[in-house]
Amino acid sequence: MVEEKIFIIFKDFLVLFIEISLLFILVNMLIGYLNERYSKFFNEHLKKDSFITYIKAIMLGALTPFCSCSSIPLLNAFLKAKIPLGICIAYLITSPLINPIIIVVFIISFGLKISLLYIGFLFSIILLLSFCV
Repeated sequence: MVEEKIFIIFKDFLVLFIEISLLFILVNMLIGYLNERYSKFFNEHLKKDSFITYIKAIMLGALTPFCSCSSIPLLNAFLKAKIPLGICIAYLITSPLINPIIIVVFIISFGLKISLLYIGFLFSIILLLSFCV
């Protein structure tokens, strides 16, 4: 009986490990492709150290629907492209805090008004923090 439960737990662990590993590999491949394809676009739009560039970095971070699986490789590409650190920080902080999945969950859970307050508050704080770098 105990051996059977251990076998089931081990089997479930292996299945989840394989699924998560494949998802991580696929997301990294997708981000690698996007890095190669749009590196010129990123250089063109994020190279200048201006207020609008910070807004663009925050918006790009808000569009990234994953956690660090996609944020870190993209941040690495930004740093290799010599994009200013404050802009990189704006993207990096925004990515896990404001993304399409979180926005939908917030709207469903708390309503549109609280969700917009959350997004506006984080947007302001991230902008302030990234300027301080």
